[in-house]
Amino acid sequence: MELPPNARFCPQCGVQQAEQASRTPATSLLTRGLAHDGERRQLTVMFCDVVGSTRLSTEIDPEDLREVLRAFQTEAATVIEAAGGLIARYMGDGILAYFGYPTALEDAPRRAALAGLEILRRIDGLNHGELRAYDVSLALRIGLHTGIVIVGQMGSGRTREEHSIVGETPNIAAFVESCAPPNTVVVSAVTAGLIKPGFRMKTLGQHSGKGLETPIELFHILGQDAAAERQRFTPSSSVIGRDRELATLQAAWKWTCETGKMSIITLTGEPGIGKSGLTAQFLRDADIPRQRLVRLHGVHEERDSAFVAVLRLVTNWLASEPTDDYDLVAHRVRDWFAENGVVDTAPVNAILRLWRPDRFPQSEPAGTDEAVRDGVFAAFARFIAARAKPLAIVLEDAHWVDPSTIELIESVLVSQRDAPIFFLAVSRPGPASRGRRGGPTISR
Repeated sequence: MELPPNARFCPQCGVQQAEQASRTPATSLLTRGLAHDGERRQLTVMFCDVVGSTRLSTEIDPEDLREVLRAFQTEAATVIEAAGGLIARYMGDGILAYFGYPTALEDAPRRAALAGLEILRRIDGLNHGELRAYDVSLALRIGLHTGIVIVGQMGSGRTREEHSIVGETPNIAAFVESCAPPNTVVVSAVTAGLIKPGFRMKTLGQHSGKGLETPIELFHILGQDAAAERQRFTPSSSVIGRDRELATLQAAWKWTCETGKMSIITLTGEPGIGKSGLTAQFLRDADIPRQRLVRLHGVHEERDSAFVAVLRLVTNWLASEPTDDYDLVAHRVRDWFAENGVVDTAPVNAILRLWRPDRFPQSEPAGTDEAVRDGVFAAFARFIAARAKPLAIVLEDAHWVDPSTIELIESVLVSQRDAPIFFLAVSRPGPASRGRRGGPTISR
């Protein structure tokens, strides 16, 4: 006889039944228990705070202050979420964010550092744009620290927090943020060690604080290190078992050099099989001079940003100390393009507007989105045309490159079809790996 649900006694004989808990599926017990248990994770914690918010609250109307803070939070949240971070809490004039939760990210510290720099850039744009109406200029402090935490539910009832963290990591991150000068991203020595290959930093010395057992060294992130970032895509070890593929690349480059004709190759394969190593080995063996080599890289967190790979190429060629001086940056961009045969103001303005739309002078003819696109196409095409030949163009991680950049590259290849150009696209299998104009494909 089947007993009714939750029956403790047989309705016919009166025999007591086993406790209900023994008939409850084990998965239900586990699920119930885990809902309240914390999870041990390594996170990079970001504290982002407005400098002088108390003073600001005495200078402008509360409704205006609310709009100012909402503008800041909206920009910061957009950047953090695009970088794979999680907004854990809005704290009036501040933000607490995690990188590495709920999805584990092996490059969480790097993503957090890039997000911090981008937030400062966005706020600089707000100060020169939307916030002028309130006659205010925001300054931020951003602090990062990486470490082990327990993350999970804390509190109860309506005030319960779903993603609260416990441990010394958030305390250290808050301390790092409190030590940051205005408009800077400052990181602990732990985080600095995890991101150092790709960023320029300067030490701020040892800092002591309440609750810290020993002083910790802090670092101010100045910006990305263009040379190190290029090296990040260049494995140093030699490839093994790829002789045939390497020979194919070498033969195509040699053919372009000897015949003066274009060759196009796509190198495709699943993650981890050695595509980057094979590309690096080919470039080392070919020993192509810098003025004959153009390297573009797709990056996962930037896959939705138009022409970002081209803009990174510009910044890499302009590799120098970072500056917030828009006029100086614009001067460098114009000089760089002029040296490479681009003297028209329209395409250069298009590059500048796309690069720093927040600072592009309203007095300059910005043009429509279509005009900007055409300007970027023209600028890059003339840059390629002006490079020394034969020229090698290498597009790495093409599966992460935005459609606008793919269209741009295809347009340039068509316009330069009679030029001695070797083009190599390195990609995972998918739409971005399709051979271009009938070129050979190396697949593994």
